[in-house]
Amino acid sequence: MIVPGVVMAIYPGPAITPLQTATISEGQIQDLIAAADEAGLLDEEIDFGQPGITDVPTTTVTFTVDGRTVTQAAYALSYQDAPDPNLTEDQVAAREALQAFVETTQGLAAADSEQYVPKGIVAYRLTAEAAPPVVEEGLEQEPRTWPITTAPETPGATGIGTCIPVTGPEVEPLLAALVEANELTPWLIGTDPASRMAFRPLLPGDPGCEG
Repeated sequence: MIVPGVVMAIYPGPAITPLQTATISEGQIQDLIAAADEAGLLDEEIDFGQPGITDVPTTTVTFTVDGRTVTQAAYALSYQDAPDPNLTEDQVAAREALQAFVETTQGLAAADSEQYVPKGIVAYRLTAEAAPPVVEEGLEQEPRTWPITTAPETPGATGIGTCIPVTGPEVEPLLAALVEANELTPWLIGTDPASRMAFRPLLPGDPGCEG
């Protein structure tokens, strides 16, 4: 299993999320399936409601058991700190069950894990609209030279940007460069002006830029 690593609560954060990996047993897998079944996560898609909060992630969990796949998705799963009038009692209970399952799953890797080195990286070259230049005092970053030949195309003026998967021998030098950078680092690619970029590990079964 592969889980997010520990990230210091600082801004700007790392250029790419660190990951940890561990091996779990067949018995642990069966225990997880039983826990998911007991929480009702293997049945039909659950209505987790819509909390009164904006701009936070959706937690998505996909189960494939006995040839049947079920996906459960809960917006702002771990962000509600007080009773939310937008949620019913059933929705709150369902969210608590999903949160408990996620925490149990992640906890299996916490005790015996090591750094996961991805075999690929998905690189996004962002538009100025999606990631405007940083102008806040103290947050400006020195541009860095793009370290490999493969690079996303120059994005247009609008939208999010362009994307490319980096695999093979170029992964190692790109990862080494990302360790020295952060999420606000501008990158110099060819003769173009510096571009803000975003990165994520390419995981097993990951569709990459098609996802």
